[in-house]
Amino acid sequence: MPVNKNASYRYRVLDEIFRAHPQGVSFQELIEMVSEKLSEDLGRDIPISERTLRGDINIMRSEPPRGYNAPIECRDGAYFYSDPEFSIYRMPFNQTDLKNLRKARTFLNGLKGLPFVNLLNQILEKYDINHILHHQEEYIQMDFSSNTYGVEHLLMILEALETKKCLLVDYKPFGGQVNPSVIVHPWLIKEFNSRWYLIGKSILNPGGVTIMGLDRMEKVEISNLPAEACENPLLLKKFEDIIGVSLPANKEPEEIILKFANPRYKYIETKPLHKSQQRIGRDENFTTVSLKLIINKELISTIHYFGPDVEVIQPEHLKNHIKDSIKKMWNYYLKTEGES
Repeated sequence: MPVNKNASYRYRVLDEIFRAHPQGVSFQELIEMVSEKLSEDLGRDIPISERTLRGDINIMRSEPPRGYNAPIECRDGAYFYSDPEFSIYRMPFNQTDLKNLRKARTFLNGLKGLPFVNLLNQILEKYDINHILHHQEEYIQMDFSSNTYGVEHLLMILEALETKKCLLVDYKPFGGQVNPSVIVHPWLIKEFNSRWYLIGKSILNPGGVTIMGLDRMEKVEISNLPAEACENPLLLKKFEDIIGVSLPANKEPEEIILKFANPRYKYIETKPLHKSQQRIGRDENFTTVSLKLIINKELISTIHYFGPDVEVIQPEHLKNHIKDSIKKMWNYYLKTEGES
């Protein structure tokens, strides 16, 4: 992969020369042509050394991702492409493709900081696609922080998942001590509320599921140990039956019925709380919805978020839990009033 923009630019210049001179050019002519082109385009004398040029040719000949597998040959002192149709930037993109790619780049740039986005930009730079797409103003703002802890581990975790290898993780839970070199069998990556989580198996939760926040990982390495697959595929399916990542042991989805004030319902109608959400009733003041979920702390937090605009109809034990929670909050404020 090109190590800097000047190297990437030199590869483009060499590619143009080889395509423009299929009969070949001498090494000295290459030095002169590249130096002249660099000086013209960059506005200053930039002589290229023999060592740099030979290194560029070797990199262009090498296989991706380092190079381009360019068919550069030398015969009778002349350098040329053995395939005159070859170009390191030859892409089957039409104008519609480029327009859609430009939109995708604009959208993904709102997620700067994620390693996947950085990789995409490196690929666009390597194949000079950014040069073709041109600069575009950023019209999209996302509620995503590039300073989110742990996202730098995503690529390594993904590689471990793809190669079915265990991870060695130094893990420090909030308020706890560091657990060094924990062997983790990775099964799934999940994102919730701009935090990323690794779901798998480890000694931190023997016989159960380990859920690790990436923001609490101090060090991550891929080991040579083969990872064990989840023995119960239905277990991972349960993560589709929850809001968030907390998975209570030995719990099954329940029918949950919530009644929303109509002005607030419009928000969850256009952005459902969960894919199982269905409207089952409506009058002039309230709309009732049904969900099929495993009850966890994220669901309870979501219900609290809507405050007086939502009422739990069933199940009764969830309704009682919300009641008790509201009573505790009320007592906090009563106590504060008594002290003031």
